[in-house]
Amino acid sequence: MEKKLLNKRALITGSSRGLGRAIALQLVSEGVEVVIHYNKKISEAQSVIKEIELLGGRAHLLQADLADYHNAIRLGDQAWDLLGGIDFLVNNAGISYKMNFIDTSIEDVEAFTNINFKSTLFLTKTVAKRMIDQNIRGSIYTITSINGIQPGVGFSTYGATKG
Repeated sequence: MEKKLLNKRALITGSSRGLGRAIALQLVSEGVEVVIHYNKKISEAQSVIKEIELLGGRAHLLQADLADYHNAIRLGDQAWDLLGGIDFLVNNAGISYKMNFIDTSIEDVEAFTNINFKSTLFLTKTVAKRMIDQNIRGSIYTITSINGIQPGVGFSTYGATKG
């Protein structure tokens, strides 16, 4: 099978499981070298790396807690240096949980805002600036949610950060 994206490089946040893992595996099947990002569960991230290696792909592992946007900036710079550039950024990491709007605390607002909004914004800015500086015609994708357009019951704060 022809690898349409051979020699391209990607950073996928939240790629140790779920949708991020699936995106990483698909990109690798197309020839992309990837950085697998995880927050806490290194065993899940290492499992994805092993799957990629079995496919004959190339992958690297980076940890960052995106609750602090400074870590998002560091992640972007580390991934860029590790790969020698980035052609695709996939902002997939995020948090979501259901809660009644009346029960929303400042800690909830900060958690959703820091991870779903601030870190996504500053990681995107970090990578985009370097893409522009290096004249790389890449793509940046941000996984969002229908709740960003029309929040369901219990997802108003989450929806606001995904919108």
